[in-house]
Amino acid sequence: MSNSNSASNALKSLAAAGLVACLALPLFAQPSFAYQRVLGGVNLSAYCKTYHGSSARAVVVANNAGGWRCETPSGDQFGISVQRACENTYRPRPIKARVVGADLPGNWRCVRERRIYN
Repeated sequence: MSNSNSASNALKSLAAAGLVACLALPLFAQPSFAYQRVLGGVNLSAYCKTYHGSSARAVVVANNAGGWRCETPSGDQFGISVQRACENTYRPRPIKARVVGADLPGNWRCVRERRIYN
């Protein structure tokens, strides 16, 4: 009979440990992105005007996604935060600036990521 009680107690302990593990899983689960909804392109000229004056414009200085700069009429150039440009253009959060496809200047998109926990 004690053998039966030992087995019963062991089974109860195992079940309790499994329950605790299942309840704790959401605390340790890593998010994965099930999909990204493309909101649209990003208006880099509007970003330049907002941060560097109404005459500033976006120009391409290198043939890659990071090749954008803001340029003032005097020829001064400033870096662009494409992430901030997306945030200024679209309101849903969380929002991310992403290069879609090849690493080319025109391939920036603003996306909304939907988090799904595995």
